[in-house]
Amino acid sequence: AVLSLFGDRPTQLLTRHVLREHGQLLRALVVEDDPTNRFYIEHCLHQAGFEVLMASTAEEARTLSKTHLLDVVLMDIHLPDTDGLSLTKELRQHAALRVI
Repeated sequence: AVLSLFGDRPTQLLTRHVLREHGQLLRALVVEDDPTNRFYIEHCLHQAGFEVLMASTAEEARTLSKTHLLDVVLMDIHLPDTDGLSLTKELRQHAALRVI
């Protein structure tokens, strides 16, 4: 479960309705090379109230992770230029990321 990030209230389950009330969106990075999977994942995350950033390569993911604060990363394990597990370890080293 994703819990509240707002300091003014007790911790609660975050829903798209709570996020809309506070004008905040969680930002998700989706690293996926298959266009069909990207389309469906992006659609589902938008419906859930996320701001979605898309990357189809490890290099795109590295660039986005350095320029945006990310709340969630969804990683494909088999990417054309690296494996998703190695890239996840690498991305976790960046201070700009919350826990992924």
